Amino acid sequence: MYYKRALMDYNPVPTSRMLAYLATDNRRFTEAACRFLVVNIGKEFKCEPFWIASVMFLRIEDELTTPRINTFIGTPDRGLQFELFRYRNYKEWAFECFGHYMELFKCCKAVSDRLMAIRNDWRWMIQHLQEYIAHHLSSIHDNPKREVAFGFIGEL
Repeated sequence: MYYKRALMDYNPVPTSRMLAYLATDNRRFTEAACRFLVVNIGKEFKCEPFWIASVMFLRIEDELTTPRINTFIGTPDRGLQFELFRYRNYKEWAFECFGHYMELFKCCKAVSDRLMAIRNDWRWMIQHLQEYIAHHLSSIHDNPKREVAFGFIGEL
């Protein structure tokens, strides 16, 4: 609970650094932090602080790097994949999360490699973005958002 308040109410960068420090070479804390970050990305409409923490968390280079990435990204039944698919119908939240998801590719090579390896698990995202564009970004005022959405589709 302390971490959630610190990420939401204050500057998320120092709290993210603290999470990363505590997770380094600590399997139990790493697993708990993965669950904490993924669940809060799914639960919080303003999820940007949790994405910031996730990027810092996934960049940790230690013996737990691969298990950390695999646990965070998860499978269609658990982890980030599950949370994004589960809450995809909250259109604005989903659009924001897809943008942060694309940032994960730039996070580090190990994360990018893992996401590319499971690329077919994310095909639903393209369909979802196309529907979002068709139904919610049809006005001229949404043109910058449309361009961003088409950029996501091109990258996926």
